[in-house]
Amino acid sequence: MKADLPEEATSLSKLSGVSSTAAPLAEATSAQRTAMRAMIVAVALLGLVLGANAGAVDLSPKNFETEVFESGKSAFIKFLAPW
Repeated sequence: MKADLPEEATSLSKLSGVSSTAAPLAEATSAQRTAMRAMIVAVALLGLVLGANAGAVDLSPKNFETEVFESGKSAFIKFLAPW
């Protein structure tokens, strides 16, 4: 297949230091795959936790009508009972 490529294409890969014989990701060990999955899950959970209160608004009797009924958006209201 390389014989079909012009000299510039084959010499460019030599200059860039990228080898076509680099080990593919599929050859990662089981421990490496498990560690990568754990890292992805941790990052996803961190994103969910940090983004959970991104649009939170403190409601009061003064702003309840405006924020809940007149905003034109869906509202999820979480009540807190401090007893």
